[in-house]
Amino acid sequence: MCNIYKALESEIDFSKQENLDDIKAFKHQYYEFAKHSVLNTRILEWPKGYQGDNETLEYLYKGYPVSDNLLGKYIDLYAISRTLGVGIRERKEKLKELLVKEFFSADNISFKNILNIGCGSSKELYEIGVQLNKLNGKITCVDFDQDALNFSEITLSSRMIDMKKFDFKRLNVLKLVDPQFMLSNLGKFDIIYSVGLFDYIQDKGLIKIFKTLYANLNDGGKIIASFKDCNHYSNFDYHWLGNWDGFYQRTKAEAIQLLQKSIPGAEIEISKSTIEAINYYIIKKYKNSEY
Repeated sequence: MCNIYKALESEIDFSKQENLDDIKAFKHQYYEFAKHSVLNTRILEWPKGYQGDNETLEYLYKGYPVSDNLLGKYIDLYAISRTLGVGIRERKEKLKELLVKEFFSADNISFKNILNIGCGSSKELYEIGVQLNKLNGKITCVDFDQDALNFSEITLSSRMIDMKKFDFKRLNVLKLVDPQFMLSNLGKFDIIYSVGLFDYIQDKGLIKIFKTLYANLNDGGKIIASFKDCNHYSNFDYHWLGNWDGFYQRTKAEAIQLLQKSIPGAEIEISKSTIEAINYYIIKKYKNSEY
């Protein structure tokens, strides 16, 4: 199966405008073929109106084919085995590791307000599970998709987690360009984290959002954010074979530069998973920070 896709990739130079007719014909044929796959149909058609919805990510998190026919299973297998398909699962595992450290280490026993931005299915919290009952704090999950918020609440409650620790709010993250809006509607936090979402926001808006997040971070608090590194994956699968092209192509150096523009002088720690295509960036707000 992978050899077939490699052959297709080398057949057409997708970067050349003169190949536009060939590209359109190729895509049409591929779409008819790929619709045998439950996962790829979602990637192609965006049934919830946007790319990377929580249900699509849930299929990728599973790590095995979900279609009920043999051809669909092979197409699923290709999608989940690609660099970012694996990277999405590794990103979740790394996030769990980071959150458990922040939530439960001996140095982090005080009450903490936590903000999960673009929560989707909150899979990382679901998998931490009943251990969250030991958390001395409150978790606010925000997303613009009410279905995702409902899914998070239902699945988390199924894990026998104390739901009094949670607050679910529908919110467009782009409104977080305004620090006062965030303070009035959400408050201040000790840990703010988001995975994947920031890849879909252009630099100008994202710089304002990070300024707002940092302004509403308590002293000693941390922002945990993931970014893809386009030097370590091919966008062929997502921009051409699929219809998942909404994320910006940033390098690790560009992500660091963006954060430095947002929060001048900030100390940025980079935490890697086993897949170099996705990195975590951790920013701590020190006491009496001037910024």
